[in-house]
Amino acid sequence: TFFVKLIIICIDFIGGVHTIITENKTGEMQKKIMINNFTRLYKI
Repeated sequence: TFFVKLIIICIDFIGGVHTIITENKTGEMQKKIMINNFTRLYKI
């Protein structure tokens, strides 16, 4: 459902922010994944 997707996106967002802080290279990849998740959320 919508809420499940929202929770998953929140977890991805927090994880993404964490990786951006700890590792820059993987942080860049994670940032792209986060952007994809947000665009996916807006499409719903």
